[in-house]
Amino acid sequence: RFRLTRRRLHDGDDEVVLCIRANQGHSIPGLVCDELLTPILSSELEGMETIVHGTYLAPWEEHIRKEGLSKMKRNHIHFAPGLPDEKDKVISGMRSTCQVYVFVDGAQCAADGVPFFRSDNGVILTPGLSDGILPTKYFSRVVNAMTGEELLEN
Repeated sequence: RFRLTRRRLHDGDDEVVLCIRANQGHSIPGLVCDELLTPILSSELEGMETIVHGTYLAPWEEHIRKEGLSKMKRNHIHFAPGLPDEKDKVISGMRSTCQVYVFVDGAQCAADGVPFFRSDNGVILTPGLSDGILPTKYFSRVVNAMTGEELLEN
């Protein structure tokens, strides 16, 4: 979640200090965090096999299934490039206790110009649309992580 960086205290100064910064999850007002992330090109987004957000049953039932995913007070909605039980992938961006997996259609997002980014530790991020929401039309399917039941299939 964090990265050690070297910074000069002042321009032209030889003194370097070590700084710790978050890879993602920034909520500092005025921080242009997109500059700290790698944009995912539309062509790459179209070909991504898995873009998945983990959540819990209560938020799914109360809000997400009707309105979509929200960045809430953060700058981005967080996604993982795979599920926690996939051993060949380093999974950051999803708690292992999630009860619901929301899979996103990268091709549809790319076609509509929804911006996506990747953090240094592999977390996939989007600010959503202008209102901070990624609507349900971008969900390819939603699965109950405990039972495998399809909760939504687009």
